[in-house]
This record gives sequence, structure tokens and C-alpha cells, in this order.
Amino acid sequence: MLEIAILGLLKESDLHGYELRRRLKDELGLSFSVSFGSLYPTLAKLTQDEYIEVINKSDRPTNQKLENAVSTGSLTGNLAIYRSVKDQTDFNSESKSLKSSKNKKIYRITPKGEEALVQLLNAPAEQETGENETKYFTVRLAFSKYLPVAARTVLLRRRKQDLEFKLSELENKITISDPNSAKTVLTERSIALLQADLAWLDKLLSEDLNDHKNEESNQISKMEEKL
Repeated sequence: MLEIAILGLLKESDLHGYELRRRLKDELGLSFSVSFGSLYPTLAKLTQDEYIEVINKSDRPTNQKLENAVSTGSLTGNLAIYRSVKDQTDFNSESKSLKSSKNKKIYRITPKGEEALVQLLNAPAEQETGENETKYFTVRLAFSKYLPVAARTVLLRRRKQDLEFKLSELENKITISDPNSAKTVLTERSIALLQADLAWLDKLLSEDLNDHKNEESNQISKMEEKL
């Protein structure tokens, strides 16, 4: 799951390790399971497998000379002095930022890593249960845009089948339990959440079906143009 998340985020942009962890937290909600102790060993493994690489941005300018502006006593001259001072301030600020980040490794996904990402997204789901199962699906769904429409549809259908099975189990529990118990109330809440998720999945599947039809139509049109 963590490998998919890292490769997916690096597919979108090159990132420092700290930036990766922040985006895992802010965008994927994985802060509770991702520490630097687990992130950096995974980055090292992905680097060893040649799925990602460390890039060097030290060629970015870290020093420059500014010519002293000479006041002419005119408004134009004073503006020139102001711009010069402002440019120097901006430059000093940028230099501090560069110095603070120059020792950080910047990671980038490789073509081999892009292929691995598709394979991981397209692989059958691991045998996870409960919260881990939901997190695993969420991460795969977040980067399913890199899958063909047909493969994304398979992912959504698998998830739908799993949720339908869980819904059936909960509905059976309702029929044999005390309707006034606290447990029944919580079970009813879980059923409502599952039903909402299933409705959402149906919406996504409907959209994918339209996308698939459009893809087929475009392919047919291209074939007709060649004839």
C-alpha cells in the first residue's frame, strides 16, 4: 500500500521525503500509519529496485551579483533603487530556502517505476480486513487514473462485491438480533454507510461505462479514417 502511494505521488511530481510524508497525510490520510521509520526504508527499497531515483538540483543558481543602483534624484532613479533592494531581499530569502533544502534528497519516479505502479494498481487485492482493507482500496482508487478504463472498472467491481457481501452479513444480523439493543443501532449505522458507499460505486461505474464507450467510439473512428 505504501509503495503504491509513494509511486503515485512521485508520478505527479518530484518530492523530498518530508514532502512525501506531508502529502501522504494531507491527501491520502495515511499519517497514522506512515512514520519516517517506515517511509525511508521503503524509499531505499524502491530506489534499489530502480523504481525511483534521487535527482540532483544543485545546478539551480545559489549566488548572483546585483549591480548597485545609482540614484539620479529623479522618480525613475528612486524606483530603480527600490527594485534593486527588493530583488536583493527576494534573492536572500531564496538563498536561505535553497541552503535549507540542498542536503535533502529529491525523489523522482523512473519509467520502470511507472510500469510497476500500473502493475501494483492492477494486481488482485491483498487479503486485508477492516480498516486496512478500506485504506488499501482508497490508495488504489486515488491513482486509478493511471489505469485503463477497463482495469479501473475491475477494481471498482471487486470493491462493490466485497461491500455487498458485508452488507448481506449485517442485514442477516439485524433480523436475528434485538431491535432495541445498542448493537442493533450501530449495525444499522454500518448498513447505512455501506449502502452509501455502494451508491457511490455505482455512480463511478456508470461514469466508467460512458468513458469506455467513448474510448471504443474513438477507436472505431480512427479505424474508419484509415480505411
